[in-house]
Amino acid sequence: MGSVTVAFVWRLMDEGCEAMGFPDDRPFKEYVGYIWIGDKPGLRLSIMARSSTEAMELVEAEFGAGHPYSIHNEEDASRPR
Repeated sequence: MGSVTVAFVWRLMDEGCEAMGFPDDRPFKEYVGYIWIGDKPGLRLSIMARSSTEAMELVEAEFGAGHPYSIHNEEDASRPR
């Protein structure tokens, strides 16, 4: 059974950015991955966020805490370490 693509974007207003500790000038990046809820096949995620921390917070806000998930940014993953 195939996975379902779930895409959502959270745009923070100026006061929201400051309240969460994110500077306004950071660009949004795409984070992709999967989340597993119960016994269902993994749902594909596509999230626009300013950081991996923000992306994780968005996943938990959308689906609730406690579900296993994996997300990454392709650009960050391909950089040499």
